[in-house]
Amino acid sequence: MLLATPTLAARELSYVDVYFGQTLVASSLAEFDEDSILFSFPGEFVQGLPSVYQPELVSRYFAAPIAYQDAEHCSSLTVKSCFSDDEVVKLRFDRLNFRAQIYLNPAALVIQKIATEPYLPPADHSLSYLAAVDLLYNQSQLQAADARENWHFSSEQVLSAGNRRLLWNGGLFSSGSGIYTRELNFINDLGGERLRAGRFDISGDFLMQGALITGLSVNSTSDLRLDLKQLGGSSLEVYLPADCRVDVLRNGRLLSSQQYEAGSRELDVERLPEGAYMLRIRAYAHGEVILDEERFFVKSNQLPAPGESYYGFDFGVASAPEDFSLRENGEVMRFSFGHRWRDDRYVAVQSYATLNWQALQGSYQWFSAVGDGALAVHAGDDGYVAYALTWQWSSVRFGNIGVEWYRSQADREYSEEYFRRDANSGQHLNLRYGFSGQNWHGRSQILYRDSSAGRGLSLGASVSAYPFPRYRDLVLGVALGHDRDLGFRGELSLRYYLRGDKHSAWFAAEQDLGRASGSSQHIGIVGSRVDRDNSRLRYELDAEQGRGRENVGASLDYYGSVVDGAVAISQERGEVSASQANLALRSNISLGEGGAQVFAGGGRRAGIVVELSGRGDYPIEVAINDRRIIVPIGTRYFVPLQYYRRYNIQLRVLGGAPVEFSDPAREIVLYPGNVPILRWEAKGLLAVFGRVMIADVPNGAEIELRSSRGRDRTTNGGYFTLDANEGEEISVLNGNISLCTIRLGTIMAEDVVDLGDVDCALGQ
Repeated sequence: MLLATPTLAARELSYVDVYFGQTLVASSLAEFDEDSILFSFPGEFVQGLPSVYQPELVSRYFAAPIAYQDAEHCSSLTVKSCFSDDEVVKLRFDRLNFRAQIYLNPAALVIQKIATEPYLPPADHSLSYLAAVDLLYNQSQLQAADARENWHFSSEQVLSAGNRRLLWNGGLFSSGSGIYTRELNFINDLGGERLRAGRFDISGDFLMQGALITGLSVNSTSDLRLDLKQLGGSSLEVYLPADCRVDVLRNGRLLSSQQYEAGSRELDVERLPEGAYMLRIRAYAHGEVILDEERFFVKSNQLPAPGESYYGFDFGVASAPEDFSLRENGEVMRFSFGHRWRDDRYVAVQSYATLNWQALQGSYQWFSAVGDGALAVHAGDDGYVAYALTWQWSSVRFGNIGVEWYRSQADREYSEEYFRRDANSGQHLNLRYGFSGQNWHGRSQILYRDSSAGRGLSLGASVSAYPFPRYRDLVLGVALGHDRDLGFRGELSLRYYLRGDKHSAWFAAEQDLGRASGSSQHIGIVGSRVDRDNSRLRYELDAEQGRGRENVGASLDYYGSVVDGAVAISQERGEVSASQANLALRSNISLGEGGAQVFAGGGRRAGIVVELSGRGDYPIEVAINDRRIIVPIGTRYFVPLQYYRRYNIQLRVLGGAPVEFSDPAREIVLYPGNVPILRWEAKGLLAVFGRVMIADVPNGAEIELRSSRGRDRTTNGGYFTLDANEGEEISVLNGNISLCTIRLGTIMAEDVVDLGDVDCALGQ
C-alpha cells in the first residue's frame, strides 16, 4: 500500500534513489507529482539493471511518465504474480523518502551466469621432480618347511615442467624378472587436449578391459579447465525475488550456503560433490523462506560438460608389464567419440581394430532421480557380441540397489586376447541391496556366473544390530549364505567394545550354522597416539581360538613427517601351522625451487609442504579450500593434494594465541610433480609498557608512541602501554615530527613485556 502524501500544487523536481532489489542502482533527477513520475536521465540507472531479453521495452517504459498504480500490488515476495504476459518492468515510488523501487518480470530476465576463467594459468615454477618410493617385505613359513622371503621395491617418478611431464613407474623384485618398468611415457596437456607417447595404460570400460600398450594417444581432457567445475554440473537456475541466502542441501546435510542478489541467478555448483543425486534448494530473506524446491543434480569431471563432446585416439601394441617386449598380434587402434546430450544423458561410440578382429561399440549412460545406469553393446566382425547393463539407485529411506549384468557370445576362441573383457561365451549377473536404520544395517547379494569354468548361483545376506539403542558398544550379527559347492552356511556373532580415549578393547564370539558347525572367540586391543608434529602411531593386538586352530597377531602402523611404515606378524597353530611377517615403508622425494625434501604422504603426485616457524608452539589452523588441518608452530607438514587444481590457503590462529602472520592468505595452482614449500614465520604479539625519557625534550611535553598494532599518548617521562609485534620498531613522535624509535628486537617472553625506563635519544 502506498503511503499517503500531501497534495502537490505543482510537479516537484528532485533527486530520487533508484533501487532494484536491495541494491541502490543510482540517484537520478526526476520530476513527479501525486500521480506520476518522469525521469530526466533514465539512462543513468537503466544500464545498471539486470539484462532482459527485450531491453528496448525497459528504455521505452522509463522515457515516458510512469503512473504509480502500476505496481501497487508488487512486492519482492509476490513479484512472480504481479506481471501480465506482455509486461516487462514496473515501478513503485515512495514520495516521502524519494525512493523508487524497480521490479522486472522474472520471465523477461536473462539468467545471470557465473563468470569463471576457462583454464588454469600457466605454471610459474621451473623444472620439478617428485618420486614416491615403496618397500614391501614378506617372510612366511608353512609347517616345517624352510622360510620364504620376498621383497619388492617400487617407485613412481615424475619430472615435470608445468603441463608437460615425463612419467616412469617400475621397481625391483627379489625374484622373477628382477628390475622391471611398467609405464614410461611423455605427457603434454594443451588446454583441452592431451598427448601421450610411450608405454602407458589405456582405460577400460564396461566391455573392454584396460591394457598396457606402447604407442601414442591423443584425447580431449578437462583437467586444465576451471569452468568445468561449473559447466560439468547441472545448471541450477532460480529466480530470487529479493537479496537472500541460498542453502543447498543433500539428505538434510548442508553442502553450500551463499548470498545472492535479487534476479534470475545461476547458482554456484563448484563446491558440490560429484555424483548424481537429489538436492533441496532453500532461499531465506526477511527472516522467512522464499524458495524451497527439489532439483535432481548431476556433476562429473569424467564426462564433458552438457552440450560438449569427448574424443580420443589410441594406437599401439599390447606390451608385457614385466619387460619391454611386445605381445604377438597385439596391435590395436581405437577411436572414441562421446557427446553429453543433456545434463543427464551421455552417448559414446568406439571403434576397435586389431589384427584378429574389428569391432564397433556403443554405450548410453543416464542419470535420473530413479537411478543411474549404463547400457553398452560390443559387436565384432569375428562373430563376437557382448552386452553390459548397470543400474544403481539409493535412498535414505529405502536403502540402495545395484544391478550388474554382462553377457558375451563368441563363435571362436583366440589363444591370447588382450583387450576384451572375456574372449569366450559367458554371463554374469550381480544383484545387490543394502539398507540401514537407526539401530541396524544390512546387505544382501545374489551372484550368478556362467562361463567355461562352470555355472553357479550364490546367495548371501547379513544383518548387524544394536539391541540397546543407547548402549551401542554391543553389536549382534547374523550372516547367511548358500552356493552350489558349499551348500547352506550361516554365522551368529556377538561383538562387545570397551572404548577409551587412546586405547580400546573388543571381544567377539561367533557360532557357525549349517554342515560345518563350529565356534570361535576373539579378543583384541587397539591403541593410538598423535604427537604435536602430527605424527601418528597405531597398534593392534588380537588373538583367536576355535574351529580347530589358534591364531595370535600384532600390527604397528606409523605415520610420520618423513616416512610411513607398517609392521604385522601372525602365528597360527592347528592342523596346519604357519607364521608370517610383513613390513611396508613409504616415502617421497622432491626436488624443485624449494630445494630437496623428503616427506611422507602416500605416494601422491602433488601436494604442499606447510612449514611454520617462529615463537611458541601454538596450534595453527591451515584451511585449504574446504579442508582444515592443525599444524603447530615449529613443525612442517606435507598435505597431499590433487594436481591441476587451484587452492586458497588461509592461516588462522586458534585460542587467542599471541602470534600473527604477515601473509596469512595465499593462492597456489598445483601441477603434476609440483610440491611447493609454503613457509610462514609467526611473529609474537606483545603488550609493551614502560616509561619513555627523551633527552633534550622538556619533561611533560606531549608525545605519541606508534606501533603496527596501536598507539598511545603520554608525556616525556610518563608511562605508556601499547600492543606491538615482536622485532618491530616503535615510533616516538611529537605531532608529525619523529623524535626517535624504540627497537624491540627478539624478546624471549610470553606476551607481556616491561621495558622499564627507556632512554630514547633524538634522531635514533
